[in-house]
Amino acid sequence: MQLDPVLAAHYTATHARLAAQAVVLAVVLYWGRIFAIGAGYHRYFSHRAYSTGRVFQFILALACQSTLQKSVLWWAAKHRHHHLHSDTELDVHSPRHTGFWYSHVGWIFARRHDSFDMVKVDDFARFPELMWLHRHERWPSYALAVLCYLIAGWPGLFVGFFCSTCLVFHATFCINSLAHVSGRKRYVTGDDSRNNWLLAIFTMGEGWHNNHHACQSSVRQGFFWWEYDPTFYLLKALSWTGAVRDLGARTVLHGDSYDEAYAHATELAAERGLTFIHPFDDPEVIAGQGTIGMEILRQHPDPLHAIFVPVGGGGLIAGIGAYVKYLYPQVRIIGVEPDDAPTLQRALAAGERVILPQVLPRLLDAVRLSLGSAWLFLIAAEAIAATEGLGYRIFLLRRYLAMDVILPYVVWITLLAYVTDLVLRLISRRAFPWFHAQSGGGGA
Repeated sequence: MQLDPVLAAHYTATHARLAAQAVVLAVVLYWGRIFAIGAGYHRYFSHRAYSTGRVFQFILALACQSTLQKSVLWWAAKHRHHHLHSDTELDVHSPRHTGFWYSHVGWIFARRHDSFDMVKVDDFARFPELMWLHRHERWPSYALAVLCYLIAGWPGLFVGFFCSTCLVFHATFCINSLAHVSGRKRYVTGDDSRNNWLLAIFTMGEGWHNNHHACQSSVRQGFFWWEYDPTFYLLKALSWTGAVRDLGARTVLHGDSYDEAYAHATELAAERGLTFIHPFDDPEVIAGQGTIGMEILRQHPDPLHAIFVPVGGGGLIAGIGAYVKYLYPQVRIIGVEPDDAPTLQRALAAGERVILPQVLPRLLDAVRLSLGSAWLFLIAAEAIAATEGLGYRIFLLRRYLAMDVILPYVVWITLLAYVTDLVLRLISRRAFPWFHAQSGGGGA
C-alpha cells in the first residue's frame, strides 16, 4: 500500500507544525510559570513582599496553581513554616535532616504533608475566591492541559504541558535542596541557605537564596546589579502599570556588624532627609513586639508559668514583657542570652545600661554590645525584676517619668491592635457567614 505523496507531505507538515507549537508552548509555559512561582507563591503569598488588588491576586493564584504544586494557601503555609524552622528537625525539607532526595522531591508527595496550619495563612484565607481555589486546587492545571491539547494536539499536551511542568517542578525543588547544599554564604542566617548563580538563571532570581534568608521581606533577591533577578525586573515593570505596588525600599547592606550598619543608616537619613525608624529602640516597634506576647497568650489559653525570650538589643523582651506582665504579673519573663554577650545580665546587676567591651565575631549579627536607650532598658528591667526580684527596689528608685508614659503606651497600642483585629473578624463573620462555616477547619 502506497501513501499519496501529497497526503504524506501534508501529514508530515502538520506533525512538524504541531511539534514546533508544542516546543514553543513548553518554553513559554516554563518561563511563565517559573515567574508565577517566584512572584506569586513565594514573594507575594508567602512573604507579602509587595501589594496588589483582588483581581490580580486571583490571576496570580490561578497561574501558580497551574503548576500542580497545590494551592497557594498550602504552599504559603508550608513555606512560612520552613522559614520558622529552617534547617532544624522541624523543617519539612532540609537536606541536613531529611536527606537530599527527600528535601528535593520526596516531601511534597508525602501524604503526611497534605494537611497544613490554616492559622499561618489567615491573612489570605479570608478571601473566598482563594478558599474556592484551595478546594479545587487542580482545576487551573487541568484547564491549562486542555488548552495545550487544543492548541497543539497530543504533542502540545505531552511536551507543552507535562514536560514543562516536570521541568518547573525540578527547578523549584532545586531551591529547597541544592540552594541549601551548594553555593556561597554571604550572610550569617543560622541555616544552610546559599547563593547559587546557576540556580538564579533558570529560576528567574530565586537562586540568591542566602540573600533571601537574610532579608525575607525584600521583593528583590538579587541585591547587587550583577545578581540576575528577572522576577523583580518584571514586577517593577508591572508596578508601572499599577497591577502591583509597594515594592518596598532598596535593600542597602553595609558593614559587618550592627553598629556599622546603624551608623551608615543614620548618615543616609541625615543626607537625604529621611525618617529613621530604629529596628528595636522605638516605642511603636516595641508595641509591635508586644503583639508577639499577645499571640503567645492567645495560642496558650492555659495559665503560663514562664516565657523565655532571646535577648539581643532588648526590644523583643521589652515588648513581650510589658504586655504580658501588665495582664498577668505572675508570669515569669526569662531572658536568654549567650555567655559571650551577657548584656542584660550585666545591666540588671548594675542597675543601669552597660556596654560590653567586645563579643565574639560570630555573635555580631545576633546581639549588641549594649542594650538600647535608657527607657528601653527600664521596660525590660521592670518586666524581669518584677518576676525575679533582682534589685527591684533599685529600679523603682531609678524609674524615669517616661516609664509611666511608655509602659501603658506599649500596652494600650497592643490592646488596640487586638481589639481592631477582633472587630474586623466579627465584621467578616457577619458579611461572609457561609465562608467561615466552610473554612473553619485548620490543618496539622
